[in-house]
Amino acid sequence: MQNWIAEATGLTKGKIPKEKLGPQDWLIRVCHFDHDQDQELQYFESPFLLIIHEDETLAEIKIRIWEKLQIEDKDFFEWSFAVIGLDLPVYLKDSDIVSRYFLMEDSYEARSQHLGLRHRDNSKKAN
Repeated sequence: MQNWIAEATGLTKGKIPKEKLGPQDWLIRVCHFDHDQDQELQYFESPFLLIIHEDETLAEIKIRIWEKLQIEDKDFFEWSFAVIGLDLPVYLKDSDIVSRYFLMEDSYEARSQHLGLRHRDNSKKAN
């Protein structure tokens, strides 16, 4: 896990969260993406790191992400959340325990997993 943290910090914006990482907590990468049925995943904006706790639901994590990103309510609550690895995204419900969707082993597949925030890329509107 420590190798992945070192690897991930080079790929993300900002610092590792200041919360303490407990024995049943995980540090995950969070990325913005969009996905149409006929397209590959399109990533945009800067990914960041987030600590998730063992029994934390998506609803609880969404509140922390919303506070961190300071997105307007009406925009944020239209977003979808998915765990993304080597396969297609697995979309989550608010009641899902997010940590159960992540592999907790040192493997290529586990290191490729991240929480995806699916929404439109608003930076394209300005162009």
